[in-house]
Amino acid sequence: MFVGGEWHLLDATGMAKEAVMAKIGVGRDAADVAFLTAFGEARLTAQSVEVTPAD
Repeated sequence: MFVGGEWHLLDATGMAKEAVMAKIGVGRDAADVAFLTAFGEARLTAQSVEVTPAD
């Protein structure tokens, strides 16, 4: 019986340092911290991401 697992940090490029990565959520799995939950029709019309280091 599978009880639970854990999340692993993964950078496919190998160029990012963990200290400068943006953490999106903390939890056991997507049921705890889903990146997106949508009900009904959803349409992506634009996308933009900006990340700046905290002082």
